[in-house]
Amino acid sequence: VGTYGFTFLVPSELCLFYPLSESPRWGIAAFGVLLIAVGTLLALLASRRSMLVAFGWIWFLFTLLPVIGLVQVGSQSHADRYMYVPMIGLLLAFGAWFPRAGFPGCRAPLATWTGLTFAFAAGMGVHAYAYTMTWRDPETADRRSLEGGGVSFMMLTNLSSTLANLNFYRTAETYAERCAALWPDEGFAVVNLASTKGLLNKLDEAEAGFRRAMDLEPGNVKHPYMLAIVLLQKGRNEEAPAVLDQALRLLPAEDDWREGHQMVRRILLRQEPLPDLATQKPFLTDGDASEDQRGPK
Repeated sequence: VGTYGFTFLVPSELCLFYPLSESPRWGIAAFGVLLIAVGTLLALLASRRSMLVAFGWIWFLFTLLPVIGLVQVGSQSHADRYMYVPMIGLLLAFGAWFPRAGFPGCRAPLATWTGLTFAFAAGMGVHAYAYTMTWRDPETADRRSLEGGGVSFMMLTNLSSTLANLNFYRTAETYAERCAALWPDEGFAVVNLASTKGLLNKLDEAEAGFRRAMDLEPGNVKHPYMLAIVLLQKGRNEEAPAVLDQALRLLPAEDDWREGHQMVRRILLRQEPLPDLATQKPFLTDGDASEDQRGPK
């Protein structure tokens, strides 16, 4: 509650992903307890004039319950998007309280509050515009998240994938290797490194990576599928069918919403052919990498 309350009041240091903290954050926890106590007291006092204040506060607390970490879901500590619905309650409470709140010696409190509200909105607009400069494209957003939220396997992998999509394979490999070194048992990181090695035509390392991913996540159909692609690229056509048969036993459900899994499903069911590697542009080799493809230093 403290984190979300502080983000609502001071929306700074926002990023795409907030990793779990390795140590308890007692300061923000104490702020959360104080916020609940003071907010509840003020809501009870203000409810004598307007029940909407109490209603908005109750809305905020109850809609925030599923996302405050009582039951941990996912690898993030919190997310800004989780405030979308709870924030409605706070705005409703403030909106109901402002017209009835006065200033000592002020003859036009409503006009005063209106002016302060517009000033606050203008300040937030300038603040939001400044943030768009750090979120102008996927790469800057990923780098901003690493700076603001801290190093995590999710954002290192995202940055590596973004750089690979921009054809900065060398730089992408650097981040992918760092991520896999920090989280060697995280399948997401291992697969990302294997894919990056494949883009650089380091097929032996790509094969080892996908085999490692199969050991870590034996139920993921995409790992044997990608391993089969690498084997075909290496000319080991007699081994690839056995790996594809192994993938066929992990066939995704028809109602699986993930696009990548549906593509694999169609290929395994022979509804569409495997990629024709013989006619595709070959993977980039070390000697063929141009200065642009190496990415920024």
